[in-house]
Amino acid sequence: MENIQKWVPNTDGIPKTLTLKNPLKNLTSISLSINGVMCTASTSQPVNCNINGDSNDGELIFKINGGKITVIVPFKNASFFSNNKCEIEIGDYDVNTHKLNIKINGANFVIIQNSVTETIACKRGN
Repeated sequence: MENIQKWVPNTDGIPKTLTLKNPLKNLTSISLSINGVMCTASTSQPVNCNINGDSNDGELIFKINGGKITVIVPFKNASFFSNNKCEIEIGDYDVNTHKLNIKINGANFVIIQNSVTETIACKRGN
């Protein structure tokens, strides 16, 4: 049986933390951007976030290959922080369906690509 944590309200005056668990091989960092405030984690150690309030709209940003690739996932009505913590655990990525399984504070989510991104071959400059 899965260990899904119960959502706990955030406490004012206590810093919110972001933790990245089980990063993929080439995943450099993951960031939350809420109300224009960015919080970035790159290891299993929690980082303090200056995100205030309980806004549920923003972006989840993945930096891959040292930041050479950026994937931005917008979200609405998502409570990322529970008890002032956000723990994001990266699961499997299916290269054929472009689906990424993740857990946020123990709850399962799937990120699905909803548009086709054009791949452009690198060319040597003249």
